[in-house]
Amino acid sequence: MQDFQITESTKYRYIGIYAMMVKVSRFPLAGLCMKELIDKHYKSHRMQLFYQVSDLNDCFWLDYAKWLLQGKVSPNQIRCEAKKQICEFYNLTKKQYDTFIIDYKGFDIVEKMNKLIIKKKINVNIFYYDNDDKFYYLGERRQYNKIKNINLDDDTETQDQSDEIIPTFNILLVSDTRESQDTYNVFYVTYIDGLTRQKYCPHCYQQSFDPKDDRYKRDYDNHVSQCKINGGQIIKKVKLDEQPFPYVPHIQRNETYAYLLANNATQQFKPTHYYITYDFETVERKVNTYFGKPLNKDSAICNSQWISVLEPLSVASTIKLKWREQYQNDNRYKKIASSFRYAALKTIYFDLRQGVDFITQWIEQVFEEAKQVSLDNKYDNQDIPYKQNVSIIGFNSSRFDQALFSKYLHNDKWTIQSYIGTMGQGKQIAVEHKQTKLQINFVDAMNYTQPTDLASFAKDFGNHTIDSNGVCGNSDNESKGLFPYEGITYDNYNYELNKSQPFSIRAFDSQLKNKTMNDDDYLSYTKDAINYATRWDYLQHYNELDTQIMIQPLDNLIN
Repeated sequence: MQDFQITESTKYRYIGIYAMMVKVSRFPLAGLCMKELIDKHYKSHRMQLFYQVSDLNDCFWLDYAKWLLQGKVSPNQIRCEAKKQICEFYNLTKKQYDTFIIDYKGFDIVEKMNKLIIKKKINVNIFYYDNDDKFYYLGERRQYNKIKNINLDDDTETQDQSDEIIPTFNILLVSDTRESQDTYNVFYVTYIDGLTRQKYCPHCYQQSFDPKDDRYKRDYDNHVSQCKINGGQIIKKVKLDEQPFPYVPHIQRNETYAYLLANNATQQFKPTHYYITYDFETVERKVNTYFGKPLNKDSAICNSQWISVLEPLSVASTIKLKWREQYQNDNRYKKIASSFRYAALKTIYFDLRQGVDFITQWIEQVFEEAKQVSLDNKYDNQDIPYKQNVSIIGFNSSRFDQALFSKYLHNDKWTIQSYIGTMGQGKQIAVEHKQTKLQINFVDAMNYTQPTDLASFAKDFGNHTIDSNGVCGNSDNESKGLFPYEGITYDNYNYELNKSQPFSIRAFDSQLKNKTMNDDDYLSYTKDAINYATRWDYLQHYNELDTQIMIQPLDNLIN
């Protein structure tokens, strides 16, 4: 343990780093011959494995004999060599061998392998086959230099510094999952790279490389050259900093704040003032499909029913930008006062009339608008670095809107870079444009507030004004519009929205909430609706308004 009472620099203190793995395995006797194992492994890997037919449980020794003889040898030569090695290992005479081999159950890898390694002065690599993922891998490496130097009294190891090259015997230990796990067979691996489809380091055998990788040759050569210098040993080095360095991710991961801190100008640090809001409108499409378990044998009705699904009808976004004089005579931009400086609001809108791919069109336009938002968020001083993703903010979008457009976030133009949250509720989705490399973050405003609805959000966090009578009320942009969600469906939306007259008061009845519209609210709706030629135009106004009323509450939360 380190004595923390010492007052010397931490540069000279000792740090212990331990890596430990506890592996418990039950090795069976190797040498049992099974036709299924031969068919499964050897017939499809004749160039990588060696196998010799035998009625005895001596496949391990046949493999070992083949490895010793090398080259092109006959089966009889291999069998004679195997017999010789068995007699030497078990101290048998030729007469004793004939009786011994009949009752021989196989080579005991747990009890006898280390003895063989020390006696023959070899290394042994044991490969396995993953029955689930269908691939071969190096599972264990028995090294002569480590085994022979184990001190049984204190369980410590000393490394042999000899430059002598120790030969390596590679075997494949396999079992058939359909049979008892006590049934194993051994093959001699003649070509490791072909069997595992990986190139192993010839010095440590712990690092492998994929030959199909573009950087394979560079990475392999670098590792092998360094591993050769280290003698095949994994050397871990700890390099301490000259001075103690605190863990401060809010500085290290924010190059803007790090720069300002280094230049004693943290007072210039500012929050993100410019962003994009969005909102979807949907219509209900009847499905009425049964699924699950049938109620009876002859009935088509099941115990579960899918009644309807919500289909996207339109989407709108409001882009908050830095006010520029060039926007003065452009009707697309609206000048507003903010706590920071004057800002410009621009809205974009897409619906089913633009085609079934209107969501893709919207995302493409959002990327285009995000270019200017990113520029506006930068500091006036060009020396101050700034690289933050543009925020695309929705309200309750993680539970609702994202389900409508998430499938459009990966195509040949853009792709998802990161996803924070669950599959059913994404807290933040980072999407990158493949050509411009611009990144945008889809986030939910409700991540920063208590659960509520959009109207309450605008009322609680928006600016409040006091009229001439001293009554506190909301400003104009904090009033949410009214739209008959249940008054139109996917089957009749085009017919209904092409009409010019306002919706009837009955269209606003909600069976889902069991509510009806009062006369005052309907009067307010009709006064607003008569300003638009068709219901499509009113839908656009309503959709855009939902994105605009988020601006002031978000600014108040930011500031």
